Amino acid sequence: MSRSVYQLPTPEAVARLVSTHGFDTAVSRWGHITDSRALASLARTGRAQAGQRPLAERPRRTPSDIELAALETACVIGSLSAGVRVAGINESSLCGVFTGRGLDWPRQSSAARAVTSTDVALSHRGDLAAAARIQARRAHEQAVYAVLRAALALVPEQPPTGRPVLPEPSPALRDALKGLDRTAVEQVFPNLF
Repeated sequence: MSRSVYQLPTPEAVARLVSTHGFDTAVSRWGHITDSRALASLARTGRAQAGQRPLAERPRRTPSDIELAALETACVIGSLSAGVRVAGINESSLCGVFTGRGLDWPRQSSAARAVTSTDVALSHRGDLAAAARIQARRAHEQAVYAVLRAALALVPEQPPTGRPVLPEPSPALRDALKGLDRTAVEQVFPNLF
């Protein structure tokens, strides 16, 4: 019994309770184990996972095409930081985009984090090869972002939740991606060529 009292609710349960009985009821039900801000985030995530639009659209400072390309870049690269770097937006904004679309943001694997951390430490000590590897990774992130910006421009309507819809491989897509980095194109669209 006591375990269920102190168990964090699922996003779906919070969203359902908020929609039927209001946010104050959710706070009185789960306020002893989490704060209202976390409950609001869980409700937002639950609504997004159910395919519902947010209750209130707040004005965005970043255009949605940039946010969607940053989100998809983070997913393709496997690192939230990559999406933040390429789009020039702050981490909390991109996390909000992931949460608002009902997605969990990607986290770098421990092996990739170890490689990145080692290269950063070596570059701070003056290792030019490590600095070159960091620059190559950043250039690849930018190339993937450029591919995604061009590809997402071909899909005028995006769903309000989930990952953005990428266009199907076609001659129009090949034309839109002409001149962009081939490695990045193949990472995003492995069956295009």
